[in-house]
Amino acid sequence: MSLCKDCIQGVCHEGEPLGTLETIDSVACYIATPTVDYAKDKVILFLPDTFGIKLINAKLLADDFAKHSFKIVAIDYFNGGGLPADQVLNISFFFTDAFIIEYPEL
Repeated sequence: MSLCKDCIQGVCHEGEPLGTLETIDSVACYIATPTVDYAKDKVILFLPDTFGIKLINAKLLADDFAKHSFKIVAIDYFNGGGLPADQVLNISFFFTDAFIIEYPEL
């Protein structure tokens, strides 16, 4: 497979997350709630990428959905794990044996 540099370039978004970190049934979650009226009987379950909810990107994406009248629950299904945030710009790391050895659960 041949990929250009733009296909595999990581980005760390900028901004201030507006949601809250809460624990639901012993699972850490990032909750983004709309500031306008929304359907109280519905929620979108947001499954972040391999960085989990600790990377600001996931929080800002959840916040953006909330701006469009959807309550969002982003779960930490890595239980505090996932890739370290500093690897987002080191995309070549994903294509190495070191990645597979370090993060076999992913």
